[in-house]
Amino acid sequence: MRFLFVYLVLATSIFTSAGICLAQQTDPSRAHLTSEVEGGPGEVHSLDALRQFNSSLIALSRRVSPAVVQIMVTGYAPTKASGRNNDTAVITREHALGSGVILASDGYIVTNAHVVEGAQRIQVALAQRDGTSPFDISPVGRRKILEAKLVGSDKETDLALLKVDAHNLKVLPLGATRPVYPGEVVLAVGSPEGLQSSITMGVVSSTWRQLDSDQPMAYVQTDAPINPGNSGGALVDLDGYVVGLNTFILTEGGGSEGLGFAIPACIVQFVYKDLRRYGHVHRFQIQANLQEITPAIAKGLGL
Repeated sequence: MRFLFVYLVLATSIFTSAGICLAQQTDPSRAHLTSEVEGGPGEVHSLDALRQFNSSLIALSRRVSPAVVQIMVTGYAPTKASGRNNDTAVITREHALGSGVILASDGYIVTNAHVVEGAQRIQVALAQRDGTSPFDISPVGRRKILEAKLVGSDKETDLALLKVDAHNLKVLPLGATRPVYPGEVVLAVGSPEGLQSSITMGVVSSTWRQLDSDQPMAYVQTDAPINPGNSGGALVDLDGYVVGLNTFILTEGGGSEGLGFAIPACIVQFVYKDLRRYGHVHRFQIQANLQEITPAIAKGLGL
């Protein structure tokens, strides 16, 4: 009985501590809480700076999450039939998950083209927030799911535009003219592995990273953890502007290894406008030739 009594006391202590913890979380910023800090004014100042940064991240997450949606795709694809002739293919039904960013309050959503490729049905799950919880957590069953149609896609940039029948949606601004710097703090928002409204933090590793010299596409590289399902989600700066659309990762194990790549906002804006207006991207071609500048040519041109 002595052991049972100790166990009950311990269990009561755990639940009491959990209750106190939940009570303290009614205000995530915890700005109203005071604590004694050992050390000089420098340490207090550093702690205040961390609290302000923490509060800023919480406010930013609350602001950007409603404008990032989960995309659910149903389609059909051929699969090699096991145990049969290699030339035989079986059509199977497939499901895929991705993310998207609302760019217009009347229901225009941008995502990656590979997310909706071969889709027979596209559904969009809005991030529902009821405001009754300090963290605005809503059960999965309360999400608002809308049918979406494909307005257009562009495989060269791996971008696609969807339209849902809705109004007054939360949107995120594109930071198409905002400079992005290596070392800048960014948040990646999306639905990795189907976990909607997941937020990870990192920095910009490099800007305009060209991975293939034969392809003109360049990307914003980030070490913010990105996993399958993040494709089409937002990469935002500390002001809440979309600086990139998360697209793919370089990995050997299948998970995030800190090598994530996002389509720059300026490219997203250009493609978005064309897809919304025409349903495809208008491209222009110019012809240019290379010629060596010899001393004679340089003298003639006054170079």
